[in-house]
Amino acid sequence: NRLHIISCKTDKKLKNEAQYQLLGYKNLAGGIYAKPYLISVVRPTPLYQERINAYNIKSISGKQIKTFSL
Repeated sequence: NRLHIISCKTDKKLKNEAQYQLLGYKNLAGGIYAKPYLISVVRPTPLYQERINAYNIKSISGKQIKTFSL
């Protein structure tokens, strides 16, 4: 079993605290067995995408939201 933690953002620009907040919830609630997801209406910048990839956060944005499933 895995805990899926999903953070949804509707801002026009993703803020850095979004990824850190998601990591905090992951570590607090699920530890290494939690799967974090960042869902955003805007596509992350390449640098932002690189950082969330480093933290193993799955990113879903834009039109991909319609087909998102766990």
